[in-house]
Amino acid sequence: MFKKYHTIFSLIIIWAIGFIIYSNSFRGDFQFDDYTTIVSNPYIKNIYRSHELFTYSPLRFISNFTFTINYYLGKNNVFGYHLVNFSIHAVNAALIFILIRLLIQTPFIVRENKLFLLVVALICSLLFISHPIQTQAVNYISQRSILLAAMFYLLVLILLTKAHLDQIYTRKRSIFYLLAILAFPIALLTKEIIFTLPVAILMINIFFFTKKVRISYNNIAIFLPFALISGLIVFLLHQSLFDTPIPRLHYFLTQIGVLKTYIRLLVLPFNLHLDYNYPITTSFFNLHTIFSLLFLLLIISGGFFMFNKNRFISFGIFLFFLTLTIESSFIPLNDVIFEHRLYLPSVSFFMVIAGILQIITNKIHRNSTISVKLLWSIIVIILVIYTRITYQRNNIWNSDYTLWLDSALKSPYKARPHDGLGVAYLKQNKLKEAADQFQIAVFLDNDYFRAYNNLGVLYEYDGKLEVAEAFYRKSIEKAIHNSASTRNLENLQDRLKILQ
Repeated sequence: MFKKYHTIFSLIIIWAIGFIIYSNSFRGDFQFDDYTTIVSNPYIKNIYRSHELFTYSPLRFISNFTFTINYYLGKNNVFGYHLVNFSIHAVNAALIFILIRLLIQTPFIVRENKLFLLVVALICSLLFISHPIQTQAVNYISQRSILLAAMFYLLVLILLTKAHLDQIYTRKRSIFYLLAILAFPIALLTKEIIFTLPVAILMINIFFFTKKVRISYNNIAIFLPFALISGLIVFLLHQSLFDTPIPRLHYFLTQIGVLKTYIRLLVLPFNLHLDYNYPITTSFFNLHTIFSLLFLLLIISGGFFMFNKNRFISFGIFLFFLTLTIESSFIPLNDVIFEHRLYLPSVSFFMVIAGILQIITNKIHRNSTISVKLLWSIIVIILVIYTRITYQRNNIWNSDYTLWLDSALKSPYKARPHDGLGVAYLKQNKLKEAADQFQIAVFLDNDYFRAYNNLGVLYEYDGKLEVAEAFYRKSIEKAIHNSASTRNLENLQDRLKILQ
């Protein structure tokens, strides 16, 4: 009876626990980039002109279209947006369960206790849905793009794994393969991380269906259509993935340390916050970078070493680095670190956990002196800890005040958290507290034009129009293409003319 219904039973457990953990997140405010992506974004306001989303952001079309549907159904009611984000997160947890179950059935996985190995998939899914690192991707509505990208990423891998496992049934195999090809171009319109999927497809074939590492005609035949579609999408949409807000070398050197931080956050998810004050590394010759690189090389070496011993662990290690290549390599982004960038790579972490649990379950099968109860106790304790931290993080994400206060306390020497906290105070009509935070922001970063603009807004609201004008001009001086300050200054000047 359990064998027949264990999938449904497992999914109910995953979704029920996930819903309980995120039950306090559905009324959270719009945060940070949500205002430009959703609240004040004219492109999502008319569902009948959704084709214009291609003009706005072609490689995020699917993600933005879901915002269009949300807006059509509930305008700016945050509940609907949060409900969709959580639902996608729950689907992803289910897809991880299915993918691990399928990979357990592949030829080169040692499985002495088949029933308990099925439980491994459930454990990994529960760890995924409850892990505190996911709170940013789930609560930060604008990051629905990474949730959708992960969903399509996992779906394509599942379809191709099914195609491999059904080699005897040629027609069935062709259907799974065709569905994967059809899903892929849709996936490419969610987030740029999908461009790593063709390599992940090749890795699935090599790690789970090939005895030795080799590139065969079969591997190339599977890989090539996805690679060609990727190139075609980039060509047709004229998108560049190579803007350089930070020098490439400096960004790459910084990411060596960031990758180590990401691994630490997966293993020990403590001290989480929105806006990390991570220093830019400009030279390889510093101890932090050298030790971080040695640490990463040790892990990569472990991936090679484990290939013939445990394919789950080996695959998870290499998939982790693969899924971070877009955002943590030579392609500079404005911010060097964000927790939501770990959402899809965290799947790799749980693949490694699956491999470790596979080893443990095989030992339990051979040696009854190893306590199953002890293993379950450890897992339950970890889940309880994860649940507690995740629930607390959801509370912090519920308002811009608590979010930016948390970040300002954890990144006290970075301007943006203080500016964000100042805006939160301004919304509460606490002008003195807001002014103090804006002043701290410009003290920490004299070129932070947003804080000057916000000081202008504050003093204009307080009736000190000449002071406000000076701050607007200062903001424009720091960033000449700053449209918000330019617009605010023009409106203020019109107001001054009327008063004269």
